[in-house]
Amino acid sequence: MRSRLIAFISIVQTILFLGHWLLYATWSNFWSGMASSFAMKAALALLSVSFVGASLRGWHSFRPLARIAYAAAAVWLGIFSYCFWAAILCWIVYGVSAVLRLGWAPAHIADVLFGAAVLASVYGAINAGVLRVTRLRVALSGLPPQWRGRTAAMLSDLHLGHVRNQRFLRRVLREVKQLQPDVVFIAGDLYDGTAGDFEKLAEPWEEFLSPAHVTAPASPSEVSAEARAPG
Repeated sequence: MRSRLIAFISIVQTILFLGHWLLYATWSNFWSGMASSFAMKAALALLSVSFVGASLRGWHSFRPLARIAYAAAAVWLGIFSYCFWAAILCWIVYGVSAVLRLGWAPAHIADVLFGAAVLASVYGAINAGVLRVTRLRVALSGLPPQWRGRTAAMLSDLHLGHVRNQRFLRRVLREVKQLQPDVVFIAGDLYDGTAGDFEKLAEPWEEFLSPAHVTAPASPSEVSAEARAPG
């Protein structure tokens, strides 16, 4: 098991290192100057190992420095993913420009594509913090009469841990409470896989499930139907 983990980490780190090398090669060729300096090379080399290093530390520590390092590395990984595709597009656009003799300056190509990558990163960061509720009507054959017309809420991919924590969970549960669901399903990825203060993360759930926040069914038959419901 340990050898498999080491192999997995090695593969991920190799991919990240090669991706950052492509980023450096693109910046140094398209922008030159500071982009091709040793300082930039060293910075990208450090950033290439930041997420794996922060993850390994974050699996065992919930201290503030570990959380800050993990959050910063995760943000950079998101930005890098857009910059990686921008780097590939730079070479493609440059090749098209050369073949068709369009005369587009490499620096201008990089300005446009990496500018778009930065804007996409900003939009993604903002979008990740916006909660949205999607309402669907589901028809199930053979549904017991006691469950017809009920409201079910499903949560997934909360990834609670170093980045999203108690404050984020309270926001989610406030949204769920407004729906007044009869049942709440958690589809998966409740936690991010890192260390955490799980007792503190459980507090919003305890408040959400407390008698003051839960409306009991109107009749004993509904109570027994809920007790027999799977899950």
